[in-house]
Amino acid sequence: MSTAPTGDAAESVAASGGGGAVPADDAASSGGEGCGANALAALSADGAALALSACTLGHDCAEVVHLECSRTTFTVQSPNDAWPPGSYTLAINVDGAAGQCTLEVANPPQRATSLDCAVGSKNTLTLEAVLAQQPLACDQAACRGSSATPIPGHFQLSLVLQGLPKQVALNLARDGTEILNKVVSPTPKTTEPDGPGCGQCTSAQTTLIVGS
Repeated sequence: MSTAPTGDAAESVAASGGGGAVPADDAASSGGEGCGANALAALSADGAALALSACTLGHDCAEVVHLECSRTTFTVQSPNDAWPPGSYTLAINVDGAAGQCTLEVANPPQRATSLDCAVGSKNTLTLEAVLAQQPLACDQAACRGSSATPIPGHFQLSLVLQGLPKQVALNLARDGTEILNKVVSPTPKTTEPDGPGCGQCTSAQTTLIVGS
């Protein structure tokens, strides 16, 4: 499951005050493995690479902000990545809590975001460009070459929920006509993005297709 019209180049974010990755008890070193073994470029809802593996900073564990941790992302795709203009309403039910997002899609489509889904806080629905992702190349010294370029005319919807719900119901309609109705139990995945012993990150990603 991963992966911005307004940010073409990948960007890494480092913070000295901690972040989504939970520090390990003895987060002192990730060992003598090469950078290529631990590198991770995490794509956000707007497509920018927000965090790189601590191997880009050396083999010691680093305080890196992984914004994808502790959140659930639904990517909604349409045939040919085309979204006809209109008013899109997404009704959601997250573990029994109901909410709704409305998004206006222009002609031609362009990036748009609905910030108020009324379930919890900071949940967003975004129409974003489909990205052509370039591979991340790493050696013993650094990681280079991570970038994401929007594909002209290709878009997808991205619903980002804070937290890791057990069940989410989604009903998407365009101008009052239902185009998607799904009930999903997201499967969380736990990784160690900065290498063994440098903290865990748990998130869930699901891809849905309109009309399936």
